[in-house]
Amino acid sequence: MNNLKIMVSHWLDKIREFLACSKEKRELLQTTEVLLEKIRLLKEAQEIIDPQPTPEHGEEISNSSLSYHLTKACPNARIFLSDRLYKTIYYNSMKDFLKWDKTNEYIYKTEYYDCDDFSYRLHGMLSTPGWADLAAGIAWSKTHAFNVFMSASKELYLIEPQTDKIIPINEAQGAYSNIQLVVM
Repeated sequence: MNNLKIMVSHWLDKIREFLACSKEKRELLQTTEVLLEKIRLLKEAQEIIDPQPTPEHGEEISNSSLSYHLTKACPNARIFLSDRLYKTIYYNSMKDFLKWDKTNEYIYKTEYYDCDDFSYRLHGMLSTPGWADLAAGIAWSKTHAFNVFMSASKELYLIEPQTDKIIPINEAQGAYSNIQLVVM
């Protein structure tokens, strides 16, 4: 019971402290709330002015067929596919998406915002309504993380999320070769 009295007393002190705060502090709190609302409205306006492009997708592909193509292109990779069906995407539609997306504008910082973070962010941007059912995901080689997608022509491509460069998987070299893991 004594602990309860101490807690109640502590919270009453905090409430009194808040109520007694200076007029400047209350005005600052109100200004902050107004600014946060303006930021929210600006984000909504940007979506109207520069909406996320709608993907032009090809046909559906089963996870077993997608797994076959990935295994053929990445024989050493562990492949995790979370859905039964995916949609392929037209190459130019992915290029349009990458022009719109801002992942490549982030600043690389070793261990804090590096290749895996770029690939997670790009995949997150691709995981929005209208895009989430596409055959796109994240891939890792022994030294690098990047993104992967299947085009409507059933070709696999890698995306370097730091530069938006698209690489046919059969032309992958260096850090993009010897893929060890694919997650879609």
